[in-house]
Amino acid sequence: MDGYETDAIPAGTAPDRSGAVSAGPQAGPKRISDGELEALCRLLIDEEGRALEKIRADLSVFLHGDLSLKDKILARKDWASNPRLQELLAELRWGDIARSIEDHMRLGEPRPDLEEAHVLLSSFSGTFRSREDITLPLDRMAEELSPSIEDAPDPDSVIRVFTHYLFRIQGFRGNLGDYSDPENSFLHRVLQRKMGIPITLSGVCLLLARRLRWNGRPLPLHGIGLPGHFVVQFDFPEKPVYLDPFNHGRLMTRADCLEIVRTQKIPFQDSYLRPMEPRAIFARMITNLVCVYSDRDDLRKRDQLLAYLKLLSPGRDNLS
Repeated sequence: MDGYETDAIPAGTAPDRSGAVSAGPQAGPKRISDGELEALCRLLIDEEGRALEKIRADLSVFLHGDLSLKDKILARKDWASNPRLQELLAELRWGDIARSIEDHMRLGEPRPDLEEAHVLLSSFSGTFRSREDITLPLDRMAEELSPSIEDAPDPDSVIRVFTHYLFRIQGFRGNLGDYSDPENSFLHRVLQRKMGIPITLSGVCLLLARRLRWNGRPLPLHGIGLPGHFVVQFDFPEKPVYLDPFNHGRLMTRADCLEIVRTQKIPFQDSYLRPMEPRAIFARMITNLVCVYSDRDDLRKRDQLLAYLKLLSPGRDNLS
């Protein structure tokens, strides 16, 4: 069909022991024409049996070699909505996430940092296009907010300006109507819809704060992983204060945090009020999604997320 032969192995690739096509050690990026892409996609949709697996393997090689092909597939409604193509694109995305996590762990890096963690998790969804889906909205907000933060005379004013902008002007809020919607866990969708769950709304606060400066320093904002509810803390020496992004930026005291723990019917530990490291926040975000997809009986996504948790080896799994 259209010049594509299903038995042909693309130049520069080699079959592995199972018979699937994989890039050879000297292989460069694989390129195909629009007509060849059309042929492969049609075959993937129509074929069955061993031929189908061969086509999947070939198309995977090309998609890895030319990222623009994914956009071409997604631009076609008939392709983007096809279950087989959706499954193939998901497997490619999910494999890329796993490799990124493995690379960070193998190199012993204290990453992924929080922004990279949100980029990786957002790419798990089918609606994420690029990291600019996250960085551009945050950069725009920082540009708008920066003059007011820099002009604030004291920590009280910084906190007031920050919360007013995010929760009154921008309108970020908790999604009380559909808390278990998976899109609440993907930061690019939270930035688009301006609603989410505690940990992703806290992510908006934390990533915006790192783009702002007061008295020549980044805003001292930290993530606090209370059991069952994620909040942030402004750690000004003169005025440490907690902030609940899920509840319209409500300001909280230590006593308020203790009350949240008490409602979970578990003993309080001082560690609950310590800032969480980005890797631990990442693991907690993944754990939330594991529960979401378990409740929806989407075991394929659940199991893939559990594989990420195994790679991260999290030390705690409290949900937010």
